[in-house]
Amino acid sequence: MKKRLSYLLWLGVFTGVFMVLFEELSVFSAVMGLIMAWLCIFITDRLMLDEPYGKLFTLNPLYLLRYLFYLIYRILDAGFYAAWLTLSGRAHVRYFCYNSNLHDDLLNNILANSITLTPGTVTIDKEGNKLHIMQLVHKDRVIDIKAIQRFEKVIAPIKGGRACKL
Repeated sequence: MKKRLSYLLWLGVFTGVFMVLFEELSVFSAVMGLIMAWLCIFITDRLMLDEPYGKLFTLNPLYLLRYLFYLIYRILDAGFYAAWLTLSGRAHVRYFCYNSNLHDDLLNNILANSITLTPGTVTIDKEGNKLHIMQLVHKDRVIDIKAIQRFEKVIAPIKGGRACKL
């Protein structure tokens, strides 16, 4: 039963992504999205993975929704800050390595993509738990690791884990 719920959740997520990319809210795009989502999961499950898709990618939908709202908030907040830094002429680029406390490759990829989606930061490379990051900061300040640590706390419970103690 849990496996089927996981498949249904992924079908819904992939269908939603398809409809957003298709830029149309209609029955046709929903049906086509559902078909494409099913094909993606079927092909991935049968040909590419050693374990069933539903077992490898079981995500908690409530924590996933919480993450989505937090991501949108961080994108807006960081966007205004990056714009202010750039327009005020105080922007400076810093490079650093960050060792993630997340011990799951999927969650580390979500963290890396979240960092890149946030204006003013880019994940340049990922080696296991180690992320190479470029960050736009105030020229008189050092890097801001707290924002990345807060992302970790929000991302950790998505896959059934507990929030990181930082």
